[in-house]
Amino acid sequence: MRFNYVSSICPFCGTGCGMNLIVTDDGISGIAPYHRSPVNRGKLCTRGLHTASELKNFRIVKPVIGGAEADLEAACAKLLELKGKGAEVYVSTRYPTEAIKAVQRLAKEVLGVETVKTFTDAADLQSTAVLADLEKADVILVVDNAMRILPVTGSKVLRAQDKGAKVLYAGPENYSAVQADETAITEGELAVPENFKAALKAAANAVVICPAGSQYAAAAAVAEETGAKFGLLFETANGRAAVEAGCVPSLSAFKAEEAVPANMLIFAESPEYQTELYLDLVEKLGKVENLVVVASNASVLTDIAGTVIPVAAFGEYAGTVTSWDGQVQETPAAVAAPEGILTPYELIEKLSDGAIKEA
Repeated sequence: MRFNYVSSICPFCGTGCGMNLIVTDDGISGIAPYHRSPVNRGKLCTRGLHTASELKNFRIVKPVIGGAEADLEAACAKLLELKGKGAEVYVSTRYPTEAIKAVQRLAKEVLGVETVKTFTDAADLQSTAVLADLEKADVILVVDNAMRILPVTGSKVLRAQDKGAKVLYAGPENYSAVQADETAITEGELAVPENFKAALKAAANAVVICPAGSQYAAAAAVAEETGAKFGLLFETANGRAAVEAGCVPSLSAFKAEEAVPANMLIFAESPEYQTELYLDLVEKLGKVENLVVVASNASVLTDIAGTVIPVAAFGEYAGTVTSWDGQVQETPAAVAAPEGILTPYELIEKLSDGAIKEA
């Protein structure tokens, strides 16, 4: 019986935690700590610990067209019908950088779409902090629900607090607020009290951290005003790289737009841990006339798609991801994809008649 560990990077949030994939004859069968990782030193949050089960849950093994199983050739033909129709193309920011860039090439060179979008909100990069700065900080301002969204990053904040750092919180009442020494509970637009700003200005080492959501620009402005370092925390494993590659964050814009596109292509999450996101969007996405979804696991999104194309999941093909603080790390292919399932690179090469190959 095969049994070995393959070191990789957690596919969920942007902290970049190391993990060992336990590989057996049944594929990726479990997760074990990777104690040599300088990021998390063997610690993993609940999401990371459940990676193996998330990869196996509701796995898609056959293409689907109109609710019925189809062959790959027919499904690819349906996707290629989007060519020249002004389709909106979205890619998950959990895909490795190389796959994201391949999707961009597919959109531009095959479908005639200049811009690939993401269901995120951070439109630019303003980070000046790195993960290690949190443990050395004297004052940390946590904006919004950063510590729940990125638990291991949050643990660095709590470690600094144990060493005497003051932790401030500004935003809606939630889990992060409970951990803080002082809180400023606000709804809607970010409001940071003057005494918080004074504490940041007076500190030798001050850091402001904020998830890459609707408040990040205001949080970055507070950091600039007070001279604090700023950490833009991406909720997904490769959000920073997607921004650097030129993908356009469009979650709020999509929600706000009254009209829906007639044609849409989504390269969806792998593993699927974004049910809440798609539940929020499913009513609107359900009105898209021609919705094509490329995914490894079934979800509410694939339930409403007109065409579904299966693709290899995390751990079945190699790539690189960039953590929120800029560390580029490799995610290896630990196992082969199920028979007949293509990697994103292979699928895009097929759709482009060999013109777009893995970088």
